[in-house]
Amino acid sequence: MPSNDIAPPLERAADSYSEVSAVAKELNWVSDELGKIVAQLDEALKKLNLGVTVWVKLSVRGPEPQNDLWDESDELGYAKIKGKWGIAIRTVGKDIQNPKHSSEEQWLFHDAPRALRLVAIDRFAELLNALTAKATKTKDEIQQRLSIAPAVADAGTKASGRIPLLGPTPPPGYKKEGAE
Repeated sequence: MPSNDIAPPLERAADSYSEVSAVAKELNWVSDELGKIVAQLDEALKKLNLGVTVWVKLSVRGPEPQNDLWDESDELGYAKIKGKWGIAIRTVGKDIQNPKHSSEEQWLFHDAPRALRLVAIDRFAELLNALTAKATKTKDEIQQRLSIAPAVADAGTKASGRIPLLGPTPPPGYKKEGAE
């Protein structure tokens, strides 16, 4: 039997394909298992109905010697992507001299490139901490505005000559569903 070095090219290709096929099955299985775990966290976050977006850095690829005008980074976040809230990953590129010329590619976690998903796993605690901080800040800002909201509403109702209502006034012609 000839050694692997002198085996016919088709035979070597068939052997190599068999090897990569076996590894692909294992890779897909472990990747799917990781995806299931992340999906559990994603579902738990969706139930919280936070409605806030945060991003944490995964990696930064600063300007390179051959192109010192372009900066690129990868980020793990919680955001609304294509109409769905979830754990997400994005790659952001910026032209250092002209920030208007930038690029961004974002994916929900399970759609992101596998290499980025792998890097992201180590940053989940940081993402949760950032979500807590952002949700707290948002709550505090809303609470501050709540203190002025009644005065604004009262001024508006006095100016219109209407009696203050507990909720918003429906637009003219609005009919509640089911009412005739």
